[in-house]
Amino acid sequence: MQKISPLYQKRLFKSLILPFFAVFVGGCDCLQKVEGKVYDSLSMKELSDVVIYKQSESYHNIKTDSKGEFKYSDVDGGRNCSEVALVFEKTGYKSDTIVFSANTVAAVVKLEK
Repeated sequence: MQKISPLYQKRLFKSLILPFFAVFVGGCDCLQKVEGKVYDSLSMKELSDVVIYKQSESYHNIKTDSKGEFKYSDVDGGRNCSEVALVFEKTGYKSDTIVFSANTVAAVVKLEK
């Protein structure tokens, strides 16, 4: 049996083991998507310009469009990729924090005055 040189061992480690480790460790990122509509809780009127952001990241926000619709997406590197807590705020309404599953479509949010 032929002995492997230390230089070859280093090269093998760098070319095979390190990339595998990087993919394994870095592979925890996930895409979190939530889509839906925001309404006034009493009149059921669609609410435009509602500010929406992830509870842990208030600097990254979106707004609902003129029909009250929103599409939020973010890449999360955390351990809890199955859920995302979104905060909904609009002047004249109580802010609300709702926890959604990471890939929610057709969410209905009702804000109270």
